[in-house]
Amino acid sequence: MQRQRGSAPRGSEYTSTSETAHGLLRVDEDRLVIQWRVSRTTERMGMGYETKEVTEPVREVSVPLNQLASAQVRPARLFAAPRLVLTASDLRTFEAVAGPTGLSMEHPGELVLTIDKRHGDAAREFAGELELAISERLMRLAEGESRPRLAP
Repeated sequence: MQRQRGSAPRGSEYTSTSETAHGLLRVDEDRLVIQWRVSRTTERMGMGYETKEVTEPVREVSVPLNQLASAQVRPARLFAAPRLVLTASDLRTFEAVAGPTGLSMEHPGELVLTIDKRHGDAAREFAGELELAISERLMRLAEGESRPRLAP
């Protein structure tokens, strides 16, 4: 779940906008599937009060496991919820997830997803399963799909 807030006073009117993204992740063979939906609530206050909520359609991005380096859950601290951190092996990996209609990212090689505290155990289990899938893929490559060597 990602949240963003913004507000802007205009004359005698005040506008506040908040965005919340809910989503899910799953491993499907040799890829990670990321699905999310963004809800945007805009409140206008001034001479009257108006609330408008817009829910965008579900977006989906598939990331090949060979473009992921790791998955880990950073534990909750004080008032901060736990976070699932996906680290890419290529800076272009999460380009389709970020952007004006996507999720906010501080670093192009990391996708950090805030996890509801109730789902912390499930997130840790998923991170472990994803790490295992990444490792198994690397093992298969090492065992049978070795790259040809260049002649000296």
